[in-house]
Amino acid sequence: MSKLKVNVKWLENHNISVLYSEPVLYHCNFFNFYLQRTIEDAQEYVPAEEILTDGGEMAAYAALSRLFEVNTQFQTAEEKLKVAAELYKHLGFGLIDNLASLSEEGGSLETPITHYSVGWKEVWGERKKPADYFTCGYIAAALAVAYGKTTGTYQVKQTKCLTLGHETNEFTAQVRPTKKEIRKSPGVGKLNEKIPELPKLTSNVNAEEITKAVREMQLVGNDQGLIPAFGVFLTRHFANYYNYIVYETAKKMGEATGDDEIAKMLFIESGHVCAFNTLGGIMVSPEWEGLVQPQIQNEDDILHGIIAVMNSLGWGHWCLSEHDGAKKMVACVFSDYEANGYLAMYGKASHPISYFATGCSAGLMNLIYKGNIASKPKLTYEFYQNLFNKEDSYVAIQTKCRALGDDRCQVEVKAQ
Repeated sequence: MSKLKVNVKWLENHNISVLYSEPVLYHCNFFNFYLQRTIEDAQEYVPAEEILTDGGEMAAYAALSRLFEVNTQFQTAEEKLKVAAELYKHLGFGLIDNLASLSEEGGSLETPITHYSVGWKEVWGERKKPADYFTCGYIAAALAVAYGKTTGTYQVKQTKCLTLGHETNEFTAQVRPTKKEIRKSPGVGKLNEKIPELPKLTSNVNAEEITKAVREMQLVGNDQGLIPAFGVFLTRHFANYYNYIVYETAKKMGEATGDDEIAKMLFIESGHVCAFNTLGGIMVSPEWEGLVQPQIQNEDDILHGIIAVMNSLGWGHWCLSEHDGAKKMVACVFSDYEANGYLAMYGKASHPISYFATGCSAGLMNLIYKGNIASKPKLTYEFYQNLFNKEDSYVAIQTKCRALGDDRCQVEVKAQ
């Protein structure tokens, strides 16, 4: 073992976590798979496999490059590949323990478990193509960093996958005959220069205490390289992976169809999925029962409590500027990871781009005031469909966006 101590820096007040120059955040298997499936379903308009793989390579290359700049004790390619495998496990992506068996020319490796392969099979069963594009990109980045190459040097394909009925996953790497251009990661991106003090709304919740307590939980990969928590499997994923795959897909779909709304609605739906599964899972978990529930005296407190938890996940600085019980909520997000990345990668936008924050905000209101999350319901697919397809379900509209020049992401949520 390399005895690597993983160094994640917390940007106070921005509520952003940084892993060796790359922002990282917690998302669950349901969000990861829904997002990937959405992009794959759009492959009539976009090169889905390329986008999903390149996003992984872009973000992992930046993080690993910086890791070895500051940890100079790892000198050989073998040492660096072992460290890259440890980091992959630590972040909840599974196991690639024999990564160091790959040479400068490439080769093949097998692994019994990855987050994307085992998780996809458990949620949706088998599929017709391998599931783990992210790991292909991660392996390509690890090889490039270990052997002193640039991004785009290696091509990695998944040749066996649990979702295809194989007993293991297999990845095969080779040097590309022609180097591929991969976008450079924007790193932390464009944070809010200043986060204003908004008036605090009345609640019975000690938000700072909850945020700090959740931040201090040891949510890292177990012996299988997975992070089972809150009834889901978490990953501490790269924010720029999400930003790249979402915005590249949205851009190409808009160009192909002439309609930006199609991608917008699909990616807002991914925010619904995250709110329902990740945040819903948190609100019915034993951890919630022990840490947050003792402070809850009414439904409104539940909303304040879950936002306090969200502020520990690396998504940015969330707060409420207005809340009138079940009637209306106005959420503000400063240094939101979506705008941080979008502004650095693409500059100003022509329309609001915080799709995740928009969907997540509506999802919270639906769970708390329509779904009675306080009663600890089972978070089934049928419950999800019923909750978000009611005539009076909550809808969210983004009314301010940093990518449009505003000082915040602002989302208003009302019942239809």
